[in-house]
Order: sequence, then structure tokens, then C-alpha cells
Amino acid sequence: MPDLNFEDREIMDQVLREAVPSWSRRECQCFILQMLGYTQEQAARMLGVGQPRACKYLARAMGKVREVAKLRG
Repeated sequence: MPDLNFEDREIMDQVLREAVPSWSRRECQCFILQMLGYTQEQAARMLGVGQPRACKYLARAMGKVREVAKLRG
């Protein structure tokens, strides 16, 4: 994967700053663990939830990021 340039990083940071306040604690936890390189299975185990539940949390977080990105786009 290519490195993000400065402008891409700035846009990503802005989108995340706007999206994160609407996230639940679990959505944040799943998103952070995924970004740190853990699999959904590992994240689920670490959080003490089933993999389908962890997948649902991550999907909701990503959906919120997409919503904010569309508004900015």
C-alpha cells in the first residue's frame, strides 16, 4: 500500500475527528484494534465478544466514516 501524502492524511484526520464523536465505545475499540493490525477474530477475543459482533461494530464505525467523508466530498 502506498504511503499517504500530506493532503490525504489531513483529509483523513478531519473525517475521523468529525466521525468519532458519534461512535460507541465498542466501535472505537474495534476500529483501533483493526487499524493496529489485529484481525476481527483477535479483536473479538480481546474484547470478549463474538466475531460477528466485532464485525458489526467495525462496519458501523466504517459506515460513519463514509457518511462524514461524503459530506466533505
